[in-house]
Amino acid sequence: MAFEGNLDCAMNRVQVVERLKLGRLVEAEAPRDEKNRRVFLEVRPKVDHARGTVISQGLVSEPYLLRNRPNEDIILGYDIRVCALNAGWEAEPDDWDHFAHTDERINCQSLDELEKMLLDRFGLHLENLTVPGATESPL
Repeated sequence: MAFEGNLDCAMNRVQVVERLKLGRLVEAEAPRDEKNRRVFLEVRPKVDHARGTVISQGLVSEPYLLRNRPNEDIILGYDIRVCALNAGWEAEPDDWDHFAHTDERINCQSLDELEKMLLDRFGLHLENLTVPGATESPL
């Protein structure tokens, strides 16, 4: 099945990796499932809070990573939320959770594990991930 993401917000692999290293979210719309449900993914880096924290300054700017030591890798892994939605959720965007067929959490311990899971399970590569808001994801 062809990738349905927004090509205007396409990122290359390096850009996706850098976002993740900075503790920033990425998302994707995966190919539809066997019942033609839309499937959305959200990848959230897990930060080692003993070595740094993610600072948010409201909804208008992206969060930034504050490290205790400059340039230290403080990402412990990645939490992935996968949600398959039944038809009709688009008409009720504030109540999309009532249309969720599945809402699954996956934990990947490394970037390599994340890449393997995305490819094996969804046929996606890192460059298929994009900034939040670039897809129709309600997550």
